[in-house]
Amino acid sequence: MDDIQQAEQIARKRAGLFFMMATLLVFSTMMAVGQGHSAEPARMCLWLLTLALGALNLTGFGGRLRPRTRRLNALLDDETTRDHRRTSLAAGFWAALLSGSVMSVVGAIFSLSCVDGVRVVITAALVAALIAFATQELRAVKCDGWA
Repeated sequence: MDDIQQAEQIARKRAGLFFMMATLLVFSTMMAVGQGHSAEPARMCLWLLTLALGALNLTGFGGRLRPRTRRLNALLDDETTRDHRRTSLAAGFWAALLSGSVMSVVGAIFSLSCVDGVRVVITAALVAALIAFATQELRAVKCDGWA
């Protein structure tokens, strides 16, 4: 397998991982918010760890920690991928703005803890960014499966 095929395979796997991380974050937040479990230290640590891993991988720094050839790293972090990162971070920004606005209205109507509100806003931002990046990467490699 040459470097281009290997880079496409890694990009597909990375996109699948981002979709799974987004799903995990949404379910984690749904299970904790509104039930008084958001501030439990064990849940909070797992949620923060998932956030950190997702954000680290979204920046591209996470991929540099793995030993690969210079050419393969260049293929995985080309200008198209950097453009996908920029647009996905913009999607995360707009999701944070929208979810923050919605949570301020919801918090005024219903009793909602600060931890729950912050958790929803941060989760919405990262999930939007992860899904936007993964979708764009899959379109770029013209993937018909996550092999």
